[in-house]
Amino acid sequence: MKRAACLLILGATAVLAAACSSGGGSNSSDGGVLGNPTGARIVFAYDAPTALNPAVRSAFPSCVQIVGPTHTHPSWRDFAVVAMRAVSDNRWEVTMQDVPVGQQVVIGVNDPNLCTATNDRGRVFSGFTANGVALSRTATTVTGHGDGGMGLAFSVDADGNVTP
Repeated sequence: MKRAACLLILGATAVLAAACSSGGGSNSSDGGVLGNPTGARIVFAYDAPTALNPAVRSAFPSCVQIVGPTHTHPSWRDFAVVAMRAVSDNRWEVTMQDVPVGQQVVIGVNDPNLCTATNDRGRVFSGFTANGVALSRTATTVTGHGDGGMGLAFSVDADGNVTP
């Protein structure tokens, strides 16, 4: 019986160790650096208020609820949600280390403060940079979840140089 209990504890420890070491998710506690280091390291920044505007919340409550906190949808992660973090009153950031090199990629960005009657997903088209380079060229995104839209297109080389 004692041997079985020890094996159970060892098995549970192995499972927990594997789960903790898998990393890479948007909820990781890695200082805002996300992804597997197999691509270029890009610092994405969005210059916009980090506090939710109460006037927007009251005028467009369903949009604000759908959008949630400011976030991105990178094409190389199958348009999964990747949260941005507020680094000041007027700046959001997230760093990803897995941006594919030498190909066009698209990143969708959503900000609840941009919810309007004509922007029902709070899509961002300005004020967003990749390694300090402003992204402004748009491309269609298809998330597979029925909410395709527009995102910002760019490419990056192995040294992290961004071409919008």
